[in-house]
Amino acid sequence: MTKSLLSFQRWLVRKAGWLALPAFFFFSACAPLPETPVETGAAYQQAGLPTSERVEDLLGRMSLSEKIGQMTLVEKDSIANADIRDLHIGGLLSGGGGYPADNSPQ
Repeated sequence: MTKSLLSFQRWLVRKAGWLALPAFFFFSACAPLPETPVETGAAYQQAGLPTSERVEDLLGRMSLSEKIGQMTLVEKDSIANADIRDLHIGGLLSGGGGYPADNSPQ
């Protein structure tokens, strides 16, 4: 198990308590696989093909860990940038006090 996966699991247990226990065991079984180069001209990149064919091609190329990561939404202040990449996180939430810092001109 990678260090970032372990840290995410610890974070999940701290935030969600015992309700996160099933997720902890699920993520334990989903160690990241080595990255493979993207094939040029892959079916999922061809806009002329039917959507169902493109989806099947893309999902067939993804590991279970990548699929889970893409369905995971994490509050933006609760995860390190490296974990977003390493765990293939699909989106960040900004809410419940996690609003962006003020960037108004002074």
